[in-house]
Amino acid sequence: MHVVIEACINTLLKSNTILNVIDKSDFCNDTIPPFYSNLGKHFRHIFDFYNAILAFDQKYIVDLTIKSRNSIAECYWYNLKL
Repeated sequence: MHVVIEACINTLLKSNTILNVIDKSDFCNDTIPPFYSNLGKHFRHIFDFYNAILAFDQKYIVDLTIKSRNSIAECYWYNLKL
């Protein structure tokens, strides 16, 4: 379990580094083919998993279907500093 926690912390630290150096227009740019995705969508996806894991129930069951998929956060999370 220690390895998983270290990996999560490492991912969050790298995410913070990216948020500190990338321009907001690049972070939210979803005009690049073939997938028309952006960093904001990837960050939201990662943080949805973290939120679902932290919201486990009394039986310690993680329900990944409760992810919020909040598309508004995909560009507003640019302002997030971890």
